[in-house]
Amino acid sequence: MLPSVCVFVWLIQPAGLSMGGTIAWLCAAADPRVAVVAPVLGVQSFGWALEHNAFHGRVESTPLVYQAAADELQGCKGGKVDAEAVRAVWCKLMPGKPREWIAPCVKKSGRE
Repeated sequence: MLPSVCVFVWLIQPAGLSMGGTIAWLCAAADPRVAVVAPVLGVQSFGWALEHNAFHGRVESTPLVYQAAADELQGCKGGKVDAEAVRAVWCKLMPGKPREWIAPCVKKSGRE
């Protein structure tokens, strides 16, 4: 967005496919100016992913973010990206408890 462009806040409508869908979904959760979101993605239970060591696809999509968290937590460069580092990133992006980081459709299906 350019600073000189007039934007009507009620018109912010992010959309995305795959990882872009996840980012659009997180944007809508984090920014109250977002009126509607159209993510196209397979919804994941983030809490379940941490509990079952099933977060590697997310890590591979943005490895530098997770690596920076691992380095900071472990106090060295090249630290192992583990569940603790992933949890730290997700806590920054989505404050709350991992069980709260779940879409209603996943809760209804009992797959949490």
